[in-house]
Amino acid sequence: MYKKIFIVLCGILLGNFSMSGQRFHEWELSFVDRMNSPKWSQNNWIQPYSNSVIYGSVLSSAWVMATPIFENKDKKWNKLGYEMGGLVAGMALNYAVTFSAKKLVQRPRPFTDDPARIDPSYRPKDFSFPSGHASSAFNWATSMVLYAHFHYGKSPWWVTVPAYTYATSIAVSRLVMGVHYPSDIVMGAIVGTASSLISWKLTQGLYLRKNG
Repeated sequence: MYKKIFIVLCGILLGNFSMSGQRFHEWELSFVDRMNSPKWSQNNWIQPYSNSVIYGSVLSSAWVMATPIFENKDKKWNKLGYEMGGLVAGMALNYAVTFSAKKLVQRPRPFTDDPARIDPSYRPKDFSFPSGHASSAFNWATSMVLYAHFHYGKSPWWVTVPAYTYATSIAVSRLVMGVHYPSDIVMGAIVGTASSLISWKLTQGLYLRKNG
């Protein structure tokens, strides 16, 4: 399933970059202009909703820590350290890659490139590419799905579908707010998903090595 997600996201990104540089840039600006409706972007709820991914990461970590208490099973307690390691390592890797890329690429925000067309909900001072909110949202969603699989041996649809629906809505909100380009959020989704996959792959490997 995750390979398919990667193929789709990478295909979208490569398809975008296949355009010539200026043509691609103009297409992205036009896309943000269409998404950046004042009716939505200036509503008081959209920025807190967009930032809710930060609190979601904290709450999910608390949920993982609390799970063995309600289950009261030694095996679940034995997994707790690995599960917390998977979550924290994924978030740390995602943060490091995302903000290193921002400093390396130094892409201006859409409202800086075309202030006449783009009316942002607020004006972030850091760079645009990739989207930190999108990377955090997809890192969280993938971690929740992989946590369910690691902890319970399966990832039911009622975990997978809401998790990725929420992550996608966070990414789209960044376009509506006028603070990111489409390629920012696509790359953010790729970075966030990859960071989680790498951390949980290592987590599972360490667990199996010790517990067989």
